[in-house]
Amino acid sequence: MGNDREQRESLYAEYRKELLAAQRSNSESLDKAVLSLSTAFLGFSLAFIRYIIPVEASTCLFLLKFSWALFCVAITSTLVSFLTSQIGIIKQLKYAEKSYLENNKAFNNKTTRLAGITIFINVFSSIIFILAVLFTIIYVWINLKIGV
Repeated sequence: MGNDREQRESLYAEYRKELLAAQRSNSESLDKAVLSLSTAFLGFSLAFIRYIIPVEASTCLFLLKFSWALFCVAITSTLVSFLTSQIGIIKQLKYAEKSYLENNKAFNNKTTRLAGITIFINVFSSIIFILAVLFTIIYVWINLKIGV
């Protein structure tokens, strides 16, 4: 009986390890995508939008300016998530040290709140990025219809 339980626990531990690695990879990819795409969209719209839609002939310019602000928020919040993640990892390492090396049972499954905060910031950054893209598209859409 015990052997079966040990085998299931071993399989679970391996499966959990794989899922955590996939989660880490997805999180890193998401951060990189939000950061690079926000920067690219912001740079492109700042540099080239006037060649597509002359500012003096455009309407609803507030949409474009709002999208720029949202891109800046997406970039900033993604950078903040890197910091919260690093601080959280340092804190989690201290918990692991107390749990494993000092055999302090109070730290066995303790996690830092920064992990949850980092996840929240990542979701927030993604939503803000999507909104920024939508506002840019709406601005262009409105102004291309007017110009036609």
